[in-house]
Amino acid sequence: MKLRAKKLAFRAAVWALGAAVVAAWWILPGRRTEVRLPASAVEAVPRKALAVEPIYLQTDPRWASEGLGGGFEPLRYVGCTVCALSMALAHHGIPMDPTTLNRRLTESEGFTRRGWVKWDALRRVTADRVQVLLPSRPTNRDIETALAAGNPVLVKVLLRSGFQHWVLLVGRDGRDYLMKDPLGDGRTLQPLSTLGSDILAVRIVAKRQA
Repeated sequence: MKLRAKKLAFRAAVWALGAAVVAAWWILPGRRTEVRLPASAVEAVPRKALAVEPIYLQTDPRWASEGLGGGFEPLRYVGCTVCALSMALAHHGIPMDPTTLNRRLTESEGFTRRGWVKWDALRRVTADRVQVLLPSRPTNRDIETALAAGNPVLVKVLLRSGFQHWVLLVGRDGRDYLMKDPLGDGRTLQPLSTLGSDILAVRIVAKRQA
């Protein structure tokens, strides 16, 4: 009986260790990814982009201390998704700064317990005017088709610091995708390639057809 109990205890310890390793793999910054696409297009095209304004930065004092989803983590550190979505809505004629969007998403239960945006919540907070499309197997062509149709695209990248980050693609210049970066200079569209990362996830912010 003692030997059997020891074996069971050993198996339980191994299982717990394995579970901890898996959990760490998903929690550590930069690990989770849905796709891996080049940060530049295959074909070069003349410069074409949506309007430069607005560019919303996480560090803007108007909302930097606002708690994401009504919690304790401020947008200054974890607000890239909200800022990028807020800029995308502006391109579709829906003015909603990061403070307003954050609060409306919070009121409509638009965040998970971990503080991730529930993408379908964007339809609720925009009265069904805008939706977020999640291509099942996204390609660079999906990004380029969306941009050509006037739909900005959120993409996830891995910063050199090792943390994941969302930016908003709004155009192209040659082979470069042009982005609005919530951690950028706040004045200009910047090439996505300057971040030195592949594209790890794609979200198309599209206007719903009447």
